Amino acid sequence: MKKPIKWQVGNFSPVTRVFSEIYSNRVVSVKDKFTLRSTDGLKVSAHASYYFRQVPRVTNEPERYRDFSAGIKGEWTITDNDYVELAYAFDQYDKSTLQRSQNLDIRSHSNVQNSVRALYNHTMGRGDILTVGGCHAFLRILH
Repeated sequence: MKKPIKWQVGNFSPVTRVFSEIYSNRVVSVKDKFTLRSTDGLKVSAHASYYFRQVPRVTNEPERYRDFSAGIKGEWTITDNDYVELAYAFDQYDKSTLQRSQNLDIRSHSNVQNSVRALYNHTMGRGDILTVGGCHAFLRILH
């Protein structure tokens, strides 16, 4: 019969971890944003980003993680009291395994999201604001 472990107070920590392997990886990350303003109260902005990571946990079959995100937004100040905003966003995240022996990149997970949003604000005389808007999102997950 084994005796129970008694924890000691002091320099000993019961939360210890032993790492048998440390994996290196390759990471690429790029993002950018663009904004255009006009004199008639119109502003358009767009953004995009890409992320890639490769981790060699298994010999000749590294895991790959990718994420691509992009969007565009238009903002229009029609008058001092009226403001409209329209936006679209896209995001896709994938996980795959590269089988080097057959030169195949096999996707095991994919998450794709699209969303559209519209918003209208009207400022009234006493500072009250009427806001009307809507949003639609579509999500697709593949395993």
